[in-house]
Amino acid sequence: MALGDGFDQSLVESSHRGLTTFSGYGYVELWGELHNAGWIVADGFGEERLLDFSQVAGISRDEASSGRWGWFAQNQGVLQMPVQMIEGDGLFTVGDCPDAEYLALTNSVRADFAGVDGSGLLSVQLLAADSLGLDQLDAADLLGVWNFGLESGVEFDTAVLTFRYDYLALAELGRLSDDLRVFHYDGTQWQDVTGGLDLAHYCIYTTVVDGFSLYAVAAVPEPGLSSYSVIVFLFALRRQRGKSIR
Repeated sequence: MALGDGFDQSLVESSHRGLTTFSGYGYVELWGELHNAGWIVADGFGEERLLDFSQVAGISRDEASSGRWGWFAQNQGVLQMPVQMIEGDGLFTVGDCPDAEYLALTNSVRADFAGVDGSGLLSVQLLAADSLGLDQLDAADLLGVWNFGLESGVEFDTAVLTFRYDYLALAELGRLSDDLRVFHYDGTQWQDVTGGLDLAHYCIYTTVVDGFSLYAVAAVPEPGLSSYSVIVFLFALRRQRGKSIR
């Protein structure tokens, strides 16, 4: 699958007349910069299929990006976002402009590392909520699932993760940003690692974490649905995904 000529800069550009969407699965032959002013959607068409943007050298966007623009996954699709080289402590952005003051592309993420030893690639995959076989919690309450991984040879002490959530999808659910939580699977169980919300920029961030794997942003249960049900749901999610994506 080719986007542009594979080099320099390629555009996914929208206008007042409509929203441009790049959708499907496969390896994207793009090694230059991607200017994202539309929707990039991993669509598995009912099977677990990968849309791979790992080779993209950089991301740019308009200064005032629309909240509609960003990265998405549906129909069991998996979106491999551009990888980032980690070579020391600091703030690293995946799926958005690294120089931007705040995240504006939906489902982009940032990781603020401390105690980094070695160097290697940071990989982030965005997973389609409808591919997870949810049965303990309505999938509509799940806004996003990301799978984080680091190459062998690089370790870190702690990190704080920031997620740019899909506030339009949240509004369609009739939920508020204050309902959101971040969950992390630590190898044994799912933990609520919510650190706080940036309501002005539709971002949610974690407390200090010390490990990578699956992270999920979801609305808390409606009154009457126990916290135990959330844990059961997240455990089921892990069983569905743990064997196929590392």
